[in-house]
Amino acid sequence: MTLTAVWKFFAAVMAVLMIMALGAGVITPGRAEAATLEVGPGKTYTTISLAITAASPGDTINVSASTYSEKVIINKANLSLQSVSGKDSTFIDGGGVTGTIVSITASGVTFDGFTVQNAIGTTVDGIDMTGVTGCTIKNSIIKNITGSVNAYGLHLTSSNTNTFSNITISNINQSPYVNMRVVCGVALALSDSNTFTDTIISGLTSASDAHGIFLMNSVDGNSFLRTTISNVICTDIVGQYGYSVGVTIWSRTNSCNNNIFTDTTISNVSDLDNGADGWAAGIQVRGDDSGEPVNTGNTFTNTIISNVSSSGYTYAVAVTTGSSVTFNGGSIANITATGGLADSARGFSIWKETSDASAATITNMTISVGAGLGVAVRTGVNANLTSIQSSIITGNTVYGIKNTGTGVVNAADNWWGSNTGPGPVGPGNGDKVSTNVTYSPWTLRNVPIQVTSPAGQITVASSAGTLDLATDTAVNNFSMEGLLPLAEMPYGVISFTVSNLTPGATVTMTFTLPTVPPANLEFWKYIHGAWVDCSSLLSGVADGNNTVFVTIRDGGLGDADGLANGVIVDPCTFVVPLLPALLYNQQSHGSSMAVTTPQAPVSLPNIQIQSAGLSATAVTPGTPITITADISNTGAVNGSKKVTLYVNGQVETTQGVAVNSGGSAKLAFNVSRSEPGDYTVYVDGVPAGSFKVELVTGNDALFILLAVLIGITFVFGLVTLWRRQRTGYS
Repeated sequence: MTLTAVWKFFAAVMAVLMIMALGAGVITPGRAEAATLEVGPGKTYTTISLAITAASPGDTINVSASTYSEKVIINKANLSLQSVSGKDSTFIDGGGVTGTIVSITASGVTFDGFTVQNAIGTTVDGIDMTGVTGCTIKNSIIKNITGSVNAYGLHLTSSNTNTFSNITISNINQSPYVNMRVVCGVALALSDSNTFTDTIISGLTSASDAHGIFLMNSVDGNSFLRTTISNVICTDIVGQYGYSVGVTIWSRTNSCNNNIFTDTTISNVSDLDNGADGWAAGIQVRGDDSGEPVNTGNTFTNTIISNVSSSGYTYAVAVTTGSSVTFNGGSIANITATGGLADSARGFSIWKETSDASAATITNMTISVGAGLGVAVRTGVNANLTSIQSSIITGNTVYGIKNTGTGVVNAADNWWGSNTGPGPVGPGNGDKVSTNVTYSPWTLRNVPIQVTSPAGQITVASSAGTLDLATDTAVNNFSMEGLLPLAEMPYGVISFTVSNLTPGATVTMTFTLPTVPPANLEFWKYIHGAWVDCSSLLSGVADGNNTVFVTIRDGGLGDADGLANGVIVDPCTFVVPLLPALLYNQQSHGSSMAVTTPQAPVSLPNIQIQSAGLSATAVTPGTPITITADISNTGAVNGSKKVTLYVNGQVETTQGVAVNSGGSAKLAFNVSRSEPGDYTVYVDGVPAGSFKVELVTGNDALFILLAVLIGITFVFGLVTLWRRQRTGYS
């Protein structure tokens, strides 16, 4: 080989490597931008399907307002399909044709702003997603789906890390009766780490089984934030074993673990069967009767379940086959067994089937079933694994807690409806407990309560209703600096609830402070994420003693929900201005809120997260990512807000931000992860996107490989040249 040939060979290899680099995107010469295709009357494409056929991966399809009678298959990666005018005027209509209306089979798809409607068949879906990741489905409606065997509003199979927001699903139907066939608003199988925000599901009817949300078989780490489920009905008749459930987590062949539900409301769930085999539940978590894997780590926070009914077994929450759940916050009410067996109506029912490890950890719940049992731990269950604490257990006429399992249920520190405690095993006349229930100590109400503040003990009493009081860690967990500038809060933040009031009643709260307060003491409350000056409700400050009074009307100023519903709530604090009154009113109140008269409605700030984003989508372990959020205040007054960052459905951190009326602000969070994997990020329910942590990013790995190949080629050329020069061969 001549020297010229060697250099030609070297140049050829370099050219091949450069082409490889260009193709892989390591070297980008400036490719053409993704195309935008237009669909609609008078547009380039008259149907959505034609536009998808013409599109390339990464393109955007804008769909004008109209009704599109077609089935849509989205099979190109990173395609964005979005309506121009929104879901209320842009319809994808199955037109009564058989089968699924929208099928998504490619990853990275965005589907935004459509109403998907009108499908019939044997097994039908409004939207079906199979084997996809990283898709975004938002601002859409799914309705009028009818199947003779199965019917699904939104159906995911083997699909991970997808994001869903502002989805409404209604009128999903199945008939006639077919054993073990279902209607589901949302169904997931073999699907992990998906995130759902602001989901509304209503109007599900089945002659077999009806489920608002159904998680079955290896469904792990999914997050549901602000979910409303209502009107889930099973129409089976006597002898046909069907049931209706708000949320089902059911392992048949693989367990379903670590799914998180936050702010969930379930109501009007019923089985219309008039026989003893009627069955309805707000939530069920179970394995299969033959002993398939159990479910663990599933968590429900702020869960409200009401109006569940059947002629047979009726539960707010059913836990079985060794599964375990955690509930923190919320309420249970009106659980009704219409067949006449009072103990068939249960708030929590925990039973064995094949494993005695079925368990529930319950805190901060109000359990008021009515004619039934608040909590039932059934025969064969290891009762030592179940605990109920810091809860209100009252209004359960059969038992507050009944334990027929083995071991003892921990039920200390609960309110039983009476200061004398529970009965009849207990000493009081509150809700009943059975044997093998630890009920002491119990919570007292309607008596002065002491709470520890930074300045010492504060004693609080209420002139009416049931008082509950604590220092509020949820508010204290973020910095107060800047929220009430040029002022101090010597007694910290106090959280109180006054319940069992006559709607619209006025209550006088008496605060005995550890020190005599200054004459310029103010009273502020934390309402809808903002501090509100409620000093007009305060009296007794000028009397020269350490007792002050706050008068609050249910539904008026100082009541967070603004409703005359018999409950007054929200954190509060006493404020001492650090500047003279005139200067304070000009400077301090100018950057916060000033409300001077107790009139409704109260002027409040309207602070919203407008958008959120990530600084990177792929990083190596330990590399920080910055999450930014754009925040605006469209309210008439200045205010402040607590902003929470969620990563994979878990609270990561919280920051406080102050925003002037009509103004905006930008907030930044920094996070890092050492474990490789996919992470989905939300800022107060607004999706910021997802990022991947990998040991070496794809482009880095390819770059390293190309560098090694180029180095080897270069060394080979030098060695060949040196050898030819030594021999005098050219």
